[in-house]
Amino acid sequence: MIDRLHDDEERPGWAVIDIGSNSVRLVMYEGPARSPITVFNEKTLCGLGQTDPETGHLRVEAVDDALQTLRRFRRILDASPPQVLSVFATAAARDAPNGQDFLAAVEEVGFSPLLLSGEEEARLAAYGIICGAPEILRKPGGVLAGDIGGGSLELSHITGASEDWVGDRISLPLGALRLSVAYETDRAAARKHIEKCVAEVDWLANFKGKELHIVGGAWRGLARIAMQQDDYPIDILDRYTIGRSQILKLCDVISRQSTDSLTLMPVVQRRRAPTLPYAAMVLEAVVRVADIDCVEVASSGVREGMLFAGLAREEQEADPLIEGCAYMAAPFGSELRPDAEVLTELVAPLFSEDKPDLLRWRHAAAILCNFSKALQPDERAIHSVKAIMALPLRGIDHKGRIYLSAALAIRHGARVEDLEAWLPMTLLNRRQREEVVVLGLALRFLATLSPGGGEVLETAAFVMTRGTLGFRLPEGYDDIWGATPAKRLDRLAAAMGLEPAGLL
Repeated sequence: MIDRLHDDEERPGWAVIDIGSNSVRLVMYEGPARSPITVFNEKTLCGLGQTDPETGHLRVEAVDDALQTLRRFRRILDASPPQVLSVFATAAARDAPNGQDFLAAVEEVGFSPLLLSGEEEARLAAYGIICGAPEILRKPGGVLAGDIGGGSLELSHITGASEDWVGDRISLPLGALRLSVAYETDRAAARKHIEKCVAEVDWLANFKGKELHIVGGAWRGLARIAMQQDDYPIDILDRYTIGRSQILKLCDVISRQSTDSLTLMPVVQRRRAPTLPYAAMVLEAVVRVADIDCVEVASSGVREGMLFAGLAREEQEADPLIEGCAYMAAPFGSELRPDAEVLTELVAPLFSEDKPDLLRWRHAAAILCNFSKALQPDERAIHSVKAIMALPLRGIDHKGRIYLSAALAIRHGARVEDLEAWLPMTLLNRRQREEVVVLGLALRFLATLSPGGGEVLETAAFVMTRGTLGFRLPEGYDDIWGATPAKRLDRLAAAMGLEPAGLL
C-alpha cells in the first residue's frame, strides 16, 4: 500500500516498512527503480509471532516493542520523507485474534498498513526473487521460491510461462518462530508436523524445476553456516548456491543442535539460534518433496517484491544489471567514455560464445569501461576489483561478479597474475578466464584509441583473418592511430593467440 507520495525527486526514492512475525524493519532505497539500492536498513526483533500459547493473542510486550519501533521509524521518515512509502504486515497480524487491534494502533502511529494474505505474500516474495535474478525466468520448468518468516512459509512456482511469472503458490503455518514456540520440547513432533504439511502440497510433489531460491533470515542463517563450512572465497550471501547433498546434510545436523551449541558458531546470531533447527527441518522437507538439486540464496524478498509489483511491465522487463551499472557509471567514472552499445557491438566478433549471461556481462563491462577513472591511476585496477565485488548490483551471480571485476581490472592495467591474487578465478571455467582477459584488453585498447568514443568507433571494426588480428578505421580517421593503441592491439592479439596485423 502506498502510504505517502512525494513528487520531489531529490527525496529518497522508496521506503518499505515490513511488520513481520519476528522483526519490524524499515528499508529505504535510492537509485533506478528496476535496480533499487538499499541506503538504510534497520530492524528490531519484536517477536510478534511468539503469541500467547493459550489465546493466540499478540503479547503485550511484543506489541509495545513493535509500536515503539514504528514510532522511531515515523520520526526517521518525517525527517527524510520518501517519494513512496509502503507499509505491510504479515502472518502474526494476520493470524492473531487481536491482529486488527494491533493494526489500528499502527495507524495511530501515523501509518496505513496493508495486511497481506498468505498467497499475496508468496507472490511478492517471488517478485522479489525475480527482481534480483530475472534470468531464472528462462529456466526449464521454472524455479521454486521459498520464503520462511517467523510465522509462515510461502512457496511459489516462478515460471516464464505464466503471464505474471508466478504460478502455483501457497502459505503454510511453518514459520521458524511459530514452530520453535509450539514444539520447544519435542523436535520429533515438529519434524513429523512439518513433513506432513509440506507433503500435502499437491503441486509441490509434481514440481518439474530443479532449483529452490530461498528468502528469510532463518534460511540465510543456515546459508551462512554452509558458507563458513565450505570455506567459500566470497562473503556475499546473495546468489550463493548450495548443492542438494550439502544442504540435506547441513539441515540434518542443524536440526539436532541445541541452542547453546548453535550460539557458539561465530556466524550465528544469538537471537536467531533457537529458530534455526526448525528452519532446517522445513528446508529439508521442501528440498525432499520438490526433489530439488540446488538451493540459491536471494537477498531480495517481499519488500523488493512490493517495489517490483508497482512497476510498469516495461520497467519490470528491464535488466537490473544493466540499469544498476548505468547508474553507477556516472558518479564513479568519467564523462569522457565511449558509448557502451558501440563498445559491446565492436568486441562481439572477438568471442565465439554468445550465451545470454555472457552477453549481459560484456555489456555491463562496457558500461563500466571508465569506472574508477576518478582515482589515482595506480589504484584503478585493484579498486575496480574491490568495488565490483562490493557494489549492490542485482541480476548477477558470483561468477558474473568475478568476470566483471576481472575484465575491468585488466582494462585498467592489471596483469593476469594479478587476477589470480585478487580474485577466486577458479570459480570461472577455463574459457571464461581466457575470455575475460580478452574483453579487458579490448576495452583498454578501444578506450585508448578514442577515449570519448564518437563516430570513429561507430564504424570501426576488428578484423581476424588467417591467424591475425587487425583493426580497421573508417575512412579519414587514420590520424587517430598511434604508438599506444598499436601496442595495446598487439597485446590483445597475443592474448588471443593471434599475430598482430596492426591498422588495416
